[in-house]
Amino acid sequence: MKTISKCFVVVLLFASGYTWACDKIGDAIKANSPVNAFFLVKDCYGSNTDPAQLTKDFRAVSSPASDDVARKALIVNKRLNHLVKHAESLTLNETSFDKEAKLLLLTALKKFYGSATTRGWTLTESRVHGYSISVPAVPALNLATPISSACGDAPFPGFPTGASPKCRNTLEAAKEIARVYKLAAFAFQDMNKEVMATIYANEKLRQKKWDAYRDQALPQFQWEWFLNSYWINAKDDRTVLDDVKQGRIPIPNDQIIFMHPGVGLQYTSIHDVRNDTGNNVNDSELSPALFLEFIGYNRWRWDTGSGDIKDAIGVSIVGVVANNKHADDFSYGMMMHYRNTYSLAITEDSDNNTGIIFNFNLSNLIRDKINSIPGFSID
Repeated sequence: MKTISKCFVVVLLFASGYTWACDKIGDAIKANSPVNAFFLVKDCYGSNTDPAQLTKDFRAVSSPASDDVARKALIVNKRLNHLVKHAESLTLNETSFDKEAKLLLLTALKKFYGSATTRGWTLTESRVHGYSISVPAVPALNLATPISSACGDAPFPGFPTGASPKCRNTLEAAKEIARVYKLAAFAFQDMNKEVMATIYANEKLRQKKWDAYRDQALPQFQWEWFLNSYWINAKDDRTVLDDVKQGRIPIPNDQIIFMHPGVGLQYTSIHDVRNDTGNNVNDSELSPALFLEFIGYNRWRWDTGSGDIKDAIGVSIVGVVANNKHADDFSYGMMMHYRNTYSLAITEDSDNNTGIIFNFNLSNLIRDKINSIPGFSID
């Protein structure tokens, strides 16, 4: 039963507990075992009501109400610096536990503070390795065992009378250590909250980009989806570990156009057309046309704020068939794509007549117009 009680105290030592004043530990020990008494009052060490100078200095470093992780890291470092300096200045009684606890405390804090200073505690997203996060957590600290060993497990009705110097010294050391650890945990929790918020925002942005790739890029037929899936995987440069690629697959910023049919209007400038009087003159005609993009390439950049496709531009080799009256029905040339909405091709037939065909992606155009209206979205 005693072992279970100690384990329970170790597990819950830094959980939310009673909010007794720090100076009530003596009264608590009179009615409880020293371990349980310390557990009842330990939450006030490092709390907002803690009058200790360390706590005042620590909490005086305000935390910005922002998602700026880099700035948050600097604040955590400044707070940890207070804790490190305080731990180094502690003049605890030279018992075995005091030396051991102080060494553990300093080692942990210096490790956290050093790593934070060295690596900057930045959150970065790499195409190869995914997220790189360096946010430590406060390690588990067992204060129940040394307190029980120094003070026993029975209440002290006349505390501090009857308590050995070792018991009193151990309790004083435990107070300082609990204060520092509570403040360190508060700092790391504050940091982790911002990091997790940033990760969530980044993942939400990734989802928006994939949706935009499906909805905002040039429309694709089934064979183009297949070809572009192969293209995405061919460019995938993630690290492979045990035959498994690490991290998330890169989001594409381009696509291949292949055997893509479409319709439009073709304007053709015709040379040397014989008119009704028998003279050769230049003429023009406008005809509905079918076109086929044999092969092409489309590329864009990502808006890092909204996840939308921006500045898309593409080019393809195109063949056009139109029901022309005077010019050749078949022509070929180059087609340009702008912003995944407007397409313009310049072609030439076998008689060197120049044709211009215009096409626009009606679905993308309508979507952009609707999304520009506040409160409306079809993505």
